Amino acid sequence: PVIADIDAGFGNAEATYLLAKKMIDWVKEGRRTPDEAVTYLQRFCSCGVFNPARARRLLEQARTRTK
Repeated sequence: PVIADIDAGFGNAEATYLLAKKMIDWVKEGRRTPDEAVTYLQRFCSCGVFNPARARRLLEQARTRTK
């Protein structure tokens, strides 16, 4: 659900499900902070629909969630 929430945060096809999944995995692995992942994801949204605060919150939740 977290991947779908981030993917849906774009409101268009600018960011893919796989890109959102990759960022979530990287945050969980400690390869990116939630802020770094949000900045990366935000670059692909040219229309401005992306909600960085929501994405940051979802990435934080994913990072602290146990498997």
